[in-house]
Amino acid sequence: MQIQIKGLTKTYQTEGKVVRALNNINLTIDANTIFTLLGPSGCGKTTLLRAIVGLENADEGEIIIGDEIVWSSEKNIFIPPEKRGLGMVFQTYAIWPHMNVFDNVGYPLQNQNLPKEEIKQRVAETLKLVQLEGFENRPATKLSGGQQQRVALARALVAKPKVILFDEPLSNLDAKLREDTRKELRSFLNGLGITAIYVTHDRIEALALSDVIAVMRAGKIVEKGAPKKIYFNPDSAFVADFIGRANLIEGTITEHDGEFATIHTAIGDIRGLNSHHLPIGNNALICIRPEFIHLAHAQKEGDTNLFKGVMENLVFIGEAYEGDIKINDTLLTTTIEPTEDIQAGSEIFISFAPQYCFIIEA
Repeated sequence: MQIQIKGLTKTYQTEGKVVRALNNINLTIDANTIFTLLGPSGCGKTTLLRAIVGLENADEGEIIIGDEIVWSSEKNIFIPPEKRGLGMVFQTYAIWPHMNVFDNVGYPLQNQNLPKEEIKQRVAETLKLVQLEGFENRPATKLSGGQQQRVALARALVAKPKVILFDEPLSNLDAKLREDTRKELRSFLNGLGITAIYVTHDRIEALALSDVIAVMRAGKIVEKGAPKKIYFNPDSAFVADFIGRANLIEGTITEHDGEFATIHTAIGDIRGLNSHHLPIGNNALICIRPEFIHLAHAQKEGDTNLFKGVMENLVFIGEAYEGDIKINDTLLTTTIEPTEDIQAGSEIFISFAPQYCFIIEA
């Protein structure tokens, strides 16, 4: 089910100031995709989610789910949440502790006054879908965090919604369980073939789960695209820094070479991908992810993007070292294979391939 959002604006009054939580949001979410709203706290992502569900009214704009306008300021339309055909999984799961698993999952159907046999069948089918067969009579308080998350998911799915929405549902799980659960959730949603809208401030969750990511900042969507595009070739310094660790080096574009350009920086000339077609003379930033900076054990004259520096700091994190390399008073962060024999204070050469250096606007 496709969702269209047109000109959505929402303001709040707080401490005598007007805060624009949503600033003229225009967005299309394609059917049968996992669409993630990613951004820092207070950027408006939860407000946008709540507006789609109908738990929050915006000041202006329009929301269309499928072919139906569910909210419009101009046309004075408001379809209540329970009639929008949506399922919702909250951050806190909202599991009722006095109910067993069956009653938690079946509650939306009981509210619809469906026959008991139909409720029993639908609950059984949904519990099987989320791998909780046999848990029907288990008290909610006896479940693990991951199991509670699946109960909340089952309750959202049992009414066969057109769209399912998630408001940071994994944030209360420990790190290992969160990793395992997001893998399960991605596989589950892909198999289900349903439109899913997912809200998170966690970049790893967004990258691992999504077909499309929309990065929000101060009530606006600043970039939308596939996870790999946003990670490897972001449009702005904010997105580059927010979506993952990034070395951002200021400079001026001095030369064009097809899809590549040379940018003069404090550490020297760097050749990078100029996919935004910035002209010669423009101030710009070169974005290099730490994993694309490599130790250069053999050097030859004329090597592209080859620099000499000093390893300032080196921290062992198990699967790799994290290091800070100082070049002409500029620090670059890199990851280094744990098998490398290197110490803090060592003089080293590093290199990075031009196709993994991305030139963006300063």
